[in-house]
Amino acid sequence: HVVDVMVDVTGWVYFVAWSLSFYGQLGLNFRLKSVEGMNLDFLILNFTGFSFLSIYSTYGYFSPGAVEITGLVLLNDLMFAYHALLITILTGLQVLIYPRGPNRVSSISLAYFASMWLSVAVLLSLEYWIRAWTPEPRWDAVSVLGYLKVSITVVKYIPQVYWNYKRQSTAGWSIFNILMDFAGGFFSFLQLVLSRLAGDQSPTNVVKVLLGVFAMLFDVLFMVQHFVLYRKQP
Repeated sequence: HVVDVMVDVTGWVYFVAWSLSFYGQLGLNFRLKSVEGMNLDFLILNFTGFSFLSIYSTYGYFSPGAVEITGLVLLNDLMFAYHALLITILTGLQVLIYPRGPNRVSSISLAYFASMWLSVAVLLSLEYWIRAWTPEPRWDAVSVLGYLKVSITVVKYIPQVYWNYKRQSTAGWSIFNILMDFAGGFFSFLQLVLSRLAGDQSPTNVVKVLLGVFAMLFDVLFMVQHFVLYRKQP
């Protein structure tokens, strides 16, 4: 029973930490009245990724039998996906209001953004036609969305790493965001470990594992940039 309680607690701690990570950048943009320090490639990829994760988590949480495809999706997983998408949209609205300086969405990111959405449209259409002919297909297009989100998580941080390097500064990029993101990734992973210790035999939510691991790896890199490489801020 103690381990079961710890599973619930760590799940909501990761939800709070990962959710708070979004407010650091939102608040910093508001305080500076500028979005120049936030790479816009990161934002547009974040929007795509959390759109995919919201669909994936909704399917995994509500659809009977989906656990065999998505792994176990808990309520805190679902709430995080919805909340992350909402705050990402609000951050996008700031881009329309505040000065961006030389900050622009790159053509590479736009192409990647378009290819992701086109791929999803093709996959969903293909699955629709397959289901029309075969009641029980051997694959599910929605499950692919989770792995597309993982690929976006790996890619989305790279422009911000380069943007910090190019400016030799992390000014305008919220370190609070990074610290909370790392905490969220850690507790997300810890919840899965505790869930196994509690005897849960549900299929592992591989997407959740990979998101936590990759997030923490890039967070460490951002911490090195902020606290070691570019400590002298203007």
